[in-house]
Amino acid sequence: MDINRNEKKRSTIKEVAKKAGVSVATVSRVMNNQNIVKDDKRRKVLKAIAELNYVPNPAARTLGKKQAYKVAVVVPNIMNYALADIIKGIQITLDDNKVDILLFNSNENPEVEKRIFLSLSDKLVEGAIFIAQCGSLHDFSTLAKRIPIVLIERAEKNNYVDRFEINNDDAMLKIVGHLYELGHRKIAHMTGHSSSYNSKTLTKSFLKALRKYNLQFLDEYFINTSYSFRGGKEGLERLLEKGKDFTAIVCASNVIAIGAVNTAIKMGYKIPEDFSISGYDSFPDIDVLNPSITTIEYPAFNMGKQAAEAILKKFNSEAYRLGSDTIIKVNLSKGESTGKVRIE
Repeated sequence: MDINRNEKKRSTIKEVAKKAGVSVATVSRVMNNQNIVKDDKRRKVLKAIAELNYVPNPAARTLGKKQAYKVAVVVPNIMNYALADIIKGIQITLDDNKVDILLFNSNENPEVEKRIFLSLSDKLVEGAIFIAQCGSLHDFSTLAKRIPIVLIERAEKNNYVDRFEINNDDAMLKIVGHLYELGHRKIAHMTGHSSSYNSKTLTKSFLKALRKYNLQFLDEYFINTSYSFRGGKEGLERLLEKGKDFTAIVCASNVIAIGAVNTAIKMGYKIPEDFSISGYDSFPDIDVLNPSITTIEYPAFNMGKQAAEAILKKFNSEAYRLGSDTIIKVNLSKGESTGKVRIE
């Protein structure tokens, strides 16, 4: 990792005070947003903080205050089951370590997420975790020099953040391989909105898997929809309008798959006899559905736990700016929604 040696060492509050020409107490008052500091001194302190990339030690900021550390968690959709499991893993882990979370929901709006991102520098938080992506890209370098940053399933890459991501190539290869063994050669794909980073990466991985098995993919086999039960319903209806030439559907989420299965059954189709449907990611008690859904065992809770642990580790690390990438392999869970191709 190409990080300069002087970047690895934290600046101290004494250095900030010396550069600004004020006392340590004055710097502390500015950091705690106390209004008793005169504007000219406040500006000098803030300028020194920016120039030195000073990051207050979380323990020092809360010393003698009976207030917990705070970590911002930014998510595009709190109603998404997989993302909710990630948040649960984060919250339980941070709570066990007396750290509070501030939850921000962008509602899958890139402009809202951008506003949240830009506002974090002004908020009294000791770290931030960004989960999934709703179309926007940020330069995390400056913010990550001030507070620890962890990204889960996001496209941004730089030397300052920790990233956790599923090995989608391997996951899609397992799903397509499973369907191939069952005799499927015409496999459709239903995924989220075209602006979604996850949708794009899953589609790329799906196409790689098809090429691995020398399978053809046609445009009429591809549907963009929403990550919801209704998205699965509407996606299947649009797919069937194009003609039922496919024998299997790979869905980019379990809620899409469940919506598609329920709609197919209501329309009089038998699953998997008429066509197979597989899902992806986390959903509670998915194995008790009828039919149970073939899917990827998505470790959402554990990813959240690992992300929180990465933040906690950086709190007390002098090399907290150094980032790392963790690519997680997953397993296929075979359910009743996939079966052998019917021979006509």
